[in-house]
Amino acid sequence: MPRSRLLCFEDSTLIDTTVHVTGLQNGKSHYWKVRAINARGASTFSSAWTFTTVEGMPLTPSLRAPVASTASVPIDPVLQWKSSQWATRYHLQVAEDTPFKILVLEDTAATDTIYRLPALQNDKRYYWRVRALNRIGTSPFSEIWNFMTIVAPPGRAGLTESLKRRLQRFAQRADHLVQIHARRLVSSAGIG
Repeated sequence: MPRSRLLCFEDSTLIDTTVHVTGLQNGKSHYWKVRAINARGASTFSSAWTFTTVEGMPLTPSLRAPVASTASVPIDPVLQWKSSQWATRYHLQVAEDTPFKILVLEDTAATDTIYRLPALQNDKRYYWRVRALNRIGTSPFSEIWNFMTIVAPPGRAGLTESLKRRLQRFAQRADHLVQIHARRLVSSAGIG
């Protein structure tokens, strides 16, 4: 590589022992050395020293799944977003409204970009967004996506305790067969 691509800063006119260097990349190691110059010439360079610049402000995450406006999403969906450069954790919000006043879930310490939600309600629209955090600061929230959970499957007929006891007594009689279908007694026939 040419020397100019590796060299970030050089100044042979300094008269002070401190200098403010700008334009360095965040989160990178940099090496520096110095030498003295006077009318008689230049000294040899000092040993190289190193420092690492702090990471930058985290970038806004991009959402991945479920895609905006997806319908028939399971009630325990998995949310996914792309990782954000310099993020150490994420702030996830899931709400029933776009102002995010009716929060269903808020997690400010998520460290992965895949997040399984606890069971939500069936046949309901939810909105979600995420932002990245690190020790430097917080990114803006991502765009808001929404999804609609699946419609609840038809329910099974539930038996009350009283009906269960009556059916058990009825079934104990050896000459009857009991068939139960959803929500009603279908037949009771003698066995001969």
